[in-house]
Amino acid sequence: MVSPLSATQSEAQLEAIFSELRKLHAARETDVHRVRTSTKSVLAKLDNLFRRGRPFSGFDKGPPSRAHREPLLSPDSPLLLAASRSLQQFGSLCMNLHDLRSDPLPVKTRDYLLSLVPVILDWIALLHPMNGNLQADAKTQDHSTACYTITATLQGVYLPRLYSTDVHIDYSKTPNALSDPKPVCVSLIVKLLFGMACRGLPSQSSMPRIPPREPFGHVGRDHDENAASDIFQFGVGLTLYCGLVPDICPRDAIRELVKTMGDNAKKGHWTATRMMVIWRVTADHRAIEWSIDDGIFDVYVYGLRNRPPTPDYVDAVDLVGPAIRNAFVYWRVFHAFERRHGAAMGDLRRLADQLLSWAHFTVNKALIFANINALDPQRQHNIRIYVDLRSPRIEHEVETFTVREPTQPVQRAFISATWYERDVTRDEVVVWLFDLDP
Repeated sequence: MVSPLSATQSEAQLEAIFSELRKLHAARETDVHRVRTSTKSVLAKLDNLFRRGRPFSGFDKGPPSRAHREPLLSPDSPLLLAASRSLQQFGSLCMNLHDLRSDPLPVKTRDYLLSLVPVILDWIALLHPMNGNLQADAKTQDHSTACYTITATLQGVYLPRLYSTDVHIDYSKTPNALSDPKPVCVSLIVKLLFGMACRGLPSQSSMPRIPPREPFGHVGRDHDENAASDIFQFGVGLTLYCGLVPDICPRDAIRELVKTMGDNAKKGHWTATRMMVIWRVTADHRAIEWSIDDGIFDVYVYGLRNRPPTPDYVDAVDLVGPAIRNAFVYWRVFHAFERRHGAAMGDLRRLADQLLSWAHFTVNKALIFANINALDPQRQHNIRIYVDLRSPRIEHEVETFTVREPTQPVQRAFISATWYERDVTRDEVVVWLFDLDP
């Protein structure tokens, strides 16, 4: 008969498994075969540990009881320190196992982890600052340790639907228990909420308990660069459910939304623009008016001028243009746009022709390259692509303009366009030199 492991031996084996999981996580993009093979070995070790040991002995016997009038518990007591460490390890283990994206866990391994959930929820009920069972941390005079423990642990818990509803309602109050919210704690809260949104919202009967404006009312309070985008994405997930579509976004949320859009635009993170769905689905048109006042159209134009309109980019900013256009039926929106951008209409017209020319090149790329190969089969010259926007049907021509230098690795080209502007023909270079690589 195999002898059981002591608590010390169990913790040592769990740490060794953590080390292997971290190595597998680092190798999952570069050595798929090794990850697949080693995962089976790690899961076997984990199953053996669960059968013979108590890797979560710090909390698996349940929390201490505390009557209402008894003294507050100290977070620095050996019992709570051991429990916090063990709870965090549980959350970390589950996150690591999830990130492996391997075959389903062995049934006994999964059942063991799920068997701990009731005890974990009891611990969370004890530790949560809102329940008033703990003294403040001696060093920080807040409840940062408890908040981090709770958010780290919940990553590994498959929450019951009713408890999920409570977290949706109360999540925004958790950072209030921190005197100086740590980015790692905020990040874990956001990851938890995003995961819950992907699993599905609570039952229809529970939805009325979730205030529709609550998530958006806290967007502007978090300025952490990495967490802000996830918070917006979480809000986007909620808008998929008609009962949670907001009647209005708060003013500070719109301001922070546009600011985050601008920051991401300059870094080329165009997927961040999908967060604009928040005000696109908002029933009150003031969200569009406020966004224009805060400079959302400047962000939109910046992207058009500085990034080639790739499919990913077009898909991302497609939410911005139509939303502004459709809102022009409201006088306040039109007036806000005219007040801020009326003087720039001439430049915007030229920008539109530039984009139209580039779109013609993209759509007709195969034909244009065939024309270039027929004109210059040895590819010894750089190319001018001429696009005529004047006729009902857009047409193009190609011609050589300079000899390709011996040190030049690929052919280069520029696009010029001709169009009518107030009955005057204009001919300008709309896309400067770019590599002509088929």
